[in-house]
Amino acid sequence: GEILDVLMNKINPKGRVVICGAVSQYSGNLNKGLVKGPSNYLKLAERGAEMKGFNVMQYMHKLPFALFGMFYLFMRKKVFMKEHMVKGIEQFPH
Repeated sequence: GEILDVLMNKINPKGRVVICGAVSQYSGNLNKGLVKGPSNYLKLAERGAEMKGFNVMQYMHKLPFALFGMFYLFMRKKVFMKEHMVKGIEQFPH
């Protein structure tokens, strides 16, 4: 989408772009008809950069290890969850 086009103009030499989702396509176009891709993808070649896609389902076999590892770190107080709640959307920072 538009954000990826902007990123392609600013990508560093030998930079990497990871594609995991397609938020700009969530309006109903994903897997149906026209899907927008980067219009300036040749910037990858120009700057020697690369783009790689992945899907979380490709890593499901690692989920038990990840959960165990995160629980271990959580119990050792190396990882913690922080929550900040604000009442009303008007309080959201601009």
